[in-house]
Amino acid sequence: MLTFKVQHDPIADRSMALPNGDLQPGRDFEGQQFVFHVAANSAWKPWRVPGYEVQDTGIGTATAGLAGVRVVRPVTEGVVTHQSHASEFCFYFVLSGTVSLSAQGQTYRLASDDSITLPDGLPYTLNEPSLDLTLLEVTLPAELHLS
Repeated sequence: MLTFKVQHDPIADRSMALPNGDLQPGRDFEGQQFVFHVAANSAWKPWRVPGYEVQDTGIGTATAGLAGVRVVRPVTEGVVTHQSHASEFCFYFVLSGTVSLSAQGQTYRLASDDSITLPDGLPYTLNEPSLDLTLLEVTLPAELHLS
């Protein structure tokens, strides 16, 4: 079991309107920029895998390619994908819906709030996505290189 010691009480100011103050969209914080992503205002585009579409959060641009964060969803029922990647890190978090992920002869049924990290070079298949599936994809670097 992992135990974490919190040095401060985590709080959120839900009444604070963002962005606040003087907007400086080009402001640079030692190579990083602030991102304010509003999903309802972002376009869906074809993903690198046929049968899915993606919404980019802008993290890749804001971090100068260090990390990427995208939301992915299927466009049709019954999509099956076969892929692997040549990148440092690939993490999926299921925001809603369900999907099966198969790798190394095992299949895992992932549902809302499940997550999985896939190592570099591992062939895997996403299949049986529900039509309400949305995945959060986090990668290092920002662009996921397929192998």
